[in-house]
Amino acid sequence: MAKQVDMSEVWPTPALFRAARGLLNMGQDELAARNGYVRKTVILIENHVDPTMDTRRQEVVEVLAAFLEGQGIEFIRPQDGKGGGVRFANGKREAQTVSEVRHLIEERRGSRRKAVSVDARKKAKKKPSKRKSA
Repeated sequence: MAKQVDMSEVWPTPALFRAARGLLNMGQDELAARNGYVRKTVILIENHVDPTMDTRRQEVVEVLAAFLEGQGIEFIRPQDGKGGGVRFANGKREAQTVSEVRHLIEERRGSRRKAVSVDARKKAKKKPSKRKSA
């Protein structure tokens, strides 16, 4: 059995991993694939609740944290009674990500509008049914 470490020695925390991915608008699949892991590895790390962690998994945490930091993420350690956090390391990366997310939102809205428009045209082409009156 592999050696276990106390979760107080594991940084960043599972919750901060999820938050960092959210800031980057990055899915578990992408984070895993870009680092040579499978999605299940990321899921296990992000959902970890035990008081200890296997040292092998801790090594994966360190690799993924370094990758996220390379993507412009900064993990903030708890201090002065305040909890840890995650933020963009610089405003330029934040602005880029916000722009990317806005673009994705607009694309999705456009495809929904297009689908609704097609459905409306199909309904308009249908002839109203003639009902027999008694």
